[in-house]
Amino acid sequence: EMLDTCNRPLQLEPNSPFSIYFLNCKGLALDGLKEYDRAIETFDRVIQLSPEFFDAWNNRGEAYLNLNQTQEAIADFEKAVTLDRTRSFVPLNNLGKLYLKEEEYNKAIEFYEKAISVKKNYLPALIGKGHTQRAMKQYTDAISSYDRALAINYNSFEAWYSKGLIQESIGNYSEAITSYRRAVEINPQFQIAFNALRRLEKNK
Repeated sequence: EMLDTCNRPLQLEPNSPFSIYFLNCKGLALDGLKEYDRAIETFDRVIQLSPEFFDAWNNRGEAYLNLNQTQEAIADFEKAVTLDRTRSFVPLNNLGKLYLKEEEYNKAIEFYEKAISVKKNYLPALIGKGHTQRAMKQYTDAISSYDRALAINYNSFEAWYSKGLIQESIGNYSEAITSYRRAVEINPQFQIAFNALRRLEKNK
């Protein structure tokens, strides 16, 4: 539906000055449909028409990241950072995700912290930093990051679930059950949290 909605004005007025916004919308729809190559082609057109369009650089970087084209993703995220410092927390967070995926944990922490320095209450970066600290087995620091995220949004089911994983791994089972239960209460469709809760409650 999103793709149809974005395509309609492009078909009616292909030379409209607003076409870059509809093309960017189309690229996002294709990315959501996991048609990453077509999404990249669409973002290419946006960038050709408007080389300073922050969103297109960041969005193309995300599509490259989905295709595991790491160097292309890095280049696009870095370009986006230079184009709009006030919104740079988004591509900085994406660089954090990229380096976490690559298991370059110190770099991931560096970029998550840069994102937080631009927008201190940016929930995705705080949670991403917690994920990285958890991967590094820095459990106290990770819980602190998740707690900071929950102070911003108490209903972040991802933060509750992730906190539960740490509590379970260090043997704090009753606390883990509480965290998993909270995640499931917030999002009843969050199957992995439901499975974790059921597993612990069975073994209680």
